[in-house]
Amino acid sequence: MSQPTVARQAYGELPNRDPVAKFVLDSGDGLLVEVMSYGATLMAVKTSDRAGNMANLVTTCPTLEDWLGCGSFFGSTVGRFANRIAKGTFSIDGQAYRLATNNGPNHLHGGTQGFDKKNWSAETFQTASHAGVHFSLTSPDGDEGYPGTVTIKATYQISPGKRLTTSYEARTDKPTVINLTNHAYWNLAGHDSGSIESQELRLFAQQFLAVDDGLIPTGELVDVADTPLDFLRPTPIGKGLTKLLDTPARGFDHCFAVDGLVGQLRDCAQVFDPKSGRTLQVQTTQPGVQLYTANHFDGGGNCGAYPRFGAFCLETQGFPDAPNQADFPSCLLEPGQVYRQETVWQFGIRGS
Repeated sequence: MSQPTVARQAYGELPNRDPVAKFVLDSGDGLLVEVMSYGATLMAVKTSDRAGNMANLVTTCPTLEDWLGCGSFFGSTVGRFANRIAKGTFSIDGQAYRLATNNGPNHLHGGTQGFDKKNWSAETFQTASHAGVHFSLTSPDGDEGYPGTVTIKATYQISPGKRLTTSYEARTDKPTVINLTNHAYWNLAGHDSGSIESQELRLFAQQFLAVDDGLIPTGELVDVADTPLDFLRPTPIGKGLTKLLDTPARGFDHCFAVDGLVGQLRDCAQVFDPKSGRTLQVQTTQPGVQLYTANHFDGGGNCGAYPRFGAFCLETQGFPDAPNQADFPSCLLEPGQVYRQETVWQFGIRGS
């Protein structure tokens, strides 16, 4: 087994002629990962099936121009605040802040020019046991309406055991809210293999967040038992999916409260694809995980020509609308504090 490596490549220029860099991470034991500076984006995750065939397991775009035209957050680092904020407004210490409403009446994934549309600085690192990239970004005071100048570091690290770790740090010079996630769309059979409905999911989450018709949390946590959202045992994703087609979400677009102590790395999800034999195990420090089944995919260009339900997201994150929900885990970041979150993605193979 060789040691993990990271290699830097040029990947074109943005319209303002700012160069975009691509990085290829190799675990040395069968996991290849590609990331780029635009959006601090996860471009590809490649590993073999039980027959030894390699495939990319995340939705992707063929060129930088296509990445720039994609509105679906493929593999992006999403912020300042992942998921939704009701009516695009929140308050800190009595001061109201207004954000873009880019999801009906609500704010989604950091606004119209969120972190997914920024070209991040990058620094590689490599040791005998791991290799990766630190992406860095400064978000100025007032960026997309958020208070405070915030410095962010998003890290992709690969290590033996076919492990990919995504982690985040953030600091601010005035009170603000922060909620960072990676928005990869997964298909363990291969990114272009059609529906994920037969892939089996287990979530370590006994409760999910009830939402209104705009997919804004009501504040109530509901037991998953005896609902279409029950993944306490390995269950085909399609089993509950069909029961949600006539709901406002049109499939799964729900945040689950991950069992265990928030801030500690703990089991979050397990996925198995019977067709390929590939497995994915997820651990996170985050409070929640948003399961999204690519309900808006329609085979069109804005969705990379992928079909509806052609991938799933497991967005480890803070709870949506947390700035307006006093009983949710706090997303407030104060000067002198450090926001830290980590998620581990481990890949494997098993028999049928």
